[in-house]
Amino acid sequence: MIMWLHNGTVQWLDSMTPAEKEEKMTQARRASEDVLQRYKERREKIKQHRQKKEKEKRETNKKVMLTNKIAKLGGVWRSATEVDHSLSGMASEKDKMLVLVTQLQFHKSVLKAEGAKELFQQSVTRDGRSHAFSLKELQLNLLEVLKENQVVEGVEEDNQLEPAPTYRSEEEVKKRLSEEKQKLSKKLAAARQKRERMLQKNTLTEFLENPDKFVGKRVNHNCCEEVMSRTIATTHPPIPVYPGVGENAVSELTTWVMEI
Repeated sequence: MIMWLHNGTVQWLDSMTPAEKEEKMTQARRASEDVLQRYKERREKIKQHRQKKEKEKRETNKKVMLTNKIAKLGGVWRSATEVDHSLSGMASEKDKMLVLVTQLQFHKSVLKAEGAKELFQQSVTRDGRSHAFSLKELQLNLLEVLKENQVVEGVEEDNQLEPAPTYRSEEEVKKRLSEEKQKLSKKLAAARQKRERMLQKNTLTEFLENPDKFVGKRVNHNCCEEVMSRTIATTHPPIPVYPGVGENAVSELTTWVMEI
């Protein structure tokens, strides 16, 4: 109706002769079925697209939830040794069942592990009755999933699968972060010392060529294996040559720290 009024269809039809008007109406009736069919197809595509996006969103939210949950429980288990070791540290059977169910859900939904459908379930129907898996059965199911999804060894390096992410506890993350900060601090200190040595080397050449620039500078240096400290005032003349030292004494300087 909106398009009918907006496009001025009534006025357009009134501008035609009766014969032309009848011809257009006949064409419209014939095309109506095709238009209606295309409309239904388009509506169905939009519906399917919306359902697909909603499903992807639900799956993403589920993966995020499982990832956060598995991280709080100590990370994903990748071997039978990890399963036995982790379960041995838990006293409550309820906690053990919770972590086993979470591990199975994570392997299925996030890691896309392969295996029989019932391996990832908490219960199964047998002889028409629902059977809830016990703690031991859940553990065996997880071990079976790990066994079926082991990475094959001996594959060429280029064809190997990327390792699954490892989840660490909050304490491990803080410790790792502290270690990385220390490494970065050492690298920055080494780079700073390198720049200082380059500056000292360049400055040494400049001062040797023009000793007048020593005036007003504080210099700490080692000369002839004897540590000396000397402050030269701004009004002091160029460095004198001391008796017994020689004119080349300045070239024997080995380390410099200058404050301008």
